[in-house]
Amino acid sequence: MLFKNKVQLALGVVFLYLLQLHIWAMEGMNSYVKFVSPIFILVVSLLILYNYNRTHEFDIRDNKPQKHAWLGAVIGLVSIAICYEELRILFSMYSNPTEFSDVIPQLEALYDRFAAGEYPYKPVHFPSHSPFPVYLPVNWLPVGLARYFEIDSRWIGMVFLAGGIGLYGGYVFRSYISIWFKIILTILPSLIIWSCVLLKTNGMPVTLETIIAAYYLVLAIGLVTKNLPLTVLGIILCLLSRYTMVFWLPMFAYLLWVNMPKKYSFIVWGVVGVAIVVTLAPFFGAQPESFFAGVEYHNHCAIAEMQGYGGGHVSWSHESGVYFAPYFKLLLSGDAAYKVTFMRIVQAMIMILLNVIAIYKYRKLKGKVDFYKYSLGYLYLFMLCFYMFSPLTYWYYYIPLFCLSAVLVADTCINVLCNRKTIET
Repeated sequence: MLFKNKVQLALGVVFLYLLQLHIWAMEGMNSYVKFVSPIFILVVSLLILYNYNRTHEFDIRDNKPQKHAWLGAVIGLVSIAICYEELRILFSMYSNPTEFSDVIPQLEALYDRFAAGEYPYKPVHFPSHSPFPVYLPVNWLPVGLARYFEIDSRWIGMVFLAGGIGLYGGYVFRSYISIWFKIILTILPSLIIWSCVLLKTNGMPVTLETIIAAYYLVLAIGLVTKNLPLTVLGIILCLLSRYTMVFWLPMFAYLLWVNMPKKYSFIVWGVVGVAIVVTLAPFFGAQPESFFAGVEYHNHCAIAEMQGYGGGHVSWSHESGVYFAPYFKLLLSGDAAYKVTFMRIVQAMIMILLNVIAIYKYRKLKGKVDFYKYSLGYLYLFMLCFYMFSPLTYWYYYIPLFCLSAVLVADTCINVLCNRKTIET
């Protein structure tokens, strides 16, 4: 969609965001969704990114911001708080997540073993299978808060997400746009949760992906506000909870090196390196084989999902229609292991290609775009392509991605509506 004026662009990208959520939330509604829906999600997501990139020249971050961040933070928190009753109903519908997924039981087992002084990374036994946990510490350590307050672990995920949305709301309300548009933009991330609760989906209440989403909001707000300490904190939180964004790091490292004094690169990566060593060494340093055992188990899960279950060989994650694995399963010959390996090769090639393209394009645009803002757009693109071409992507993986999408939409609207330039082409 090529919006031709500021108001059209602002309203248009908000519409694209709502469309993005609608396509995602309608997962599994018919037998064709697994082939059609991924294309729609990809196209709409790229349109959001395209319109975001069009506003690079409108970056107004050097202007003095308004001092109303607290109000945006409050509205962001309230936008999640009003979901409470619907979430309570949804959580009660899936009061025992173990019946639908082994994710939360694994996270809780990791923390409980850690709290008891046991080595946490070993199989978790269920009646039908014994998964080997692959979750990194900053993903499962927050379970300790649930244990301390004696509440359902899923509420801790919502508290973390509320904090991330509060931070995002503070960013939105520091801009010079109308109060009504500020409110609209501030509630965008909470619509992800409303999409889940209104359709009573079983995806969100059986995971703690809300914690990951909160971490990505920290990283995104750090980038969009050009706040290097907050960006570094976001990188650490995201790296120590899930490795998805690791493929984006080479590009960001290059941009940081060429745009900031060299000492900043040494400080940033020194801090990140120390955080990784201090957090992971007590677990994987003592028993590195546990890390590889987890990776091997995850690969077996991907193969089993590609093979399918039951007489019809149904791949349940394919039915959600959020990634391109159904095409690879249908069109490739060979067994499931070959198809998974082929997809991993394709995925890796796309990640490498995106790094090459991003660096090449930036060298052409240097001086015309802000490297923080440029990095945010590519973080979104890296995650989108990573999930789209992964051999195993679950529906709820998109919750963090759509939080990034909300930040892109907000930044697009703020930069355009606050600037006197036109966008006529």
